[in-house]
Amino acid sequence: MAKELKCPRRTEQEIVNDLTAILQLKGLHYYTRRGVAWKAIWDFSEIDGRLDNPRFGWSRRAEALRKKNKGGARGLRREHCFPMAGCIDSLLALPSPTFDEVLALLRRAATVYVLTAEEDAAVNRKFRSKWPAGYALDDPLARYKATTGIVIEFARHAAASVPNARSAVSGSPGEPGRA
Repeated sequence: MAKELKCPRRTEQEIVNDLTAILQLKGLHYYTRRGVAWKAIWDFSEIDGRLDNPRFGWSRRAEALRKKNKGGARGLRREHCFPMAGCIDSLLALPSPTFDEVLALLRRAATVYVLTAEEDAAVNRKFRSKWPAGYALDDPLARYKATTGIVIEFARHAAASVPNARSAVSGSPGEPGRA
């Protein structure tokens, strides 16, 4: 039986350092860079937890369902406000990625709301990987406001960054703590 590897979770700074270094390697295949960017966004999004995350916003229906489920996740979906495909495209389009540019784009990509499966399906019917016309590109609620057939109300809003011991980013790349 294979031995399970146990690795500590990476910090924000480590994720940003690693992704910046990968994006600077122009010889890598496009899909390798895209796959690494996708994984970095997921890891960055979940650095403070997969569901009980202080950064995540919650719809009113999702909060009510969580109470009904006695804390369980059945029927809940984590939804990135800004489509991941567009965020990955923005990361890959950086001509000479810097730590600060990558950090800013990861923070944008990691803006997450917890929705019910019904709310998530309504958003994805029209805006799975697209941005709604006529909405500001910096409005994290644009896809929810533009969704038809269901009104999504929010109990609490997502935070761009809520620092704690694992997620605090300070200083510059290459600081102690990097593996």
